[in-house]
Amino acid sequence: MGSDRRFQYALQPMLLTRQWELDRLRSELGEMNTAWAAQDASVKALLQRQQASMQEWGGLEGATGPLSVDRFVMLARHIDDCGLQARRAQEALDALTQRRDELTDRLHLAQRALDAVQEHRGKMQLRFLQDRVSLDFKAADDQWGMSRATGPAYDSES
Repeated sequence: MGSDRRFQYALQPMLLTRQWELDRLRSELGEMNTAWAAQDASVKALLQRQQASMQEWGGLEGATGPLSVDRFVMLARHIDDCGLQARRAQEALDALTQRRDELTDRLHLAQRALDAVQEHRGKMQLRFLQDRVSLDFKAADDQWGMSRATGPAYDSES
């Protein structure tokens, strides 16, 4: 009565391809998040260094004795250099943020595409099971009908 046929999804290669693409994007996002975190730490460190230099500059007002021109120039250049490095690091962080956001958008699209194929697969599997049950009932009904036709004749007079 039962069929030995098993459900085979015709779009299984597409399903696998979409799953692999999603896995690849997740891996890439993980790497991107690691790079972003490192760059963010770098920006924070550079800003702290600049802030410390500026505090040192502010502390020079109360210093006893004259401030040498060399010390003044060196500290001013150091503050400028820290600011320049911090701006460049922030620009790099902003670029990473934009790339990460784009990657996240691609990941969401890939997830939706995979979900659509999985939903289609579920519908096709349900249809397969319904068709199989229908065929099993039809086969049982046919078998029952044939057994009634070939079975012993019943006396209608009894």
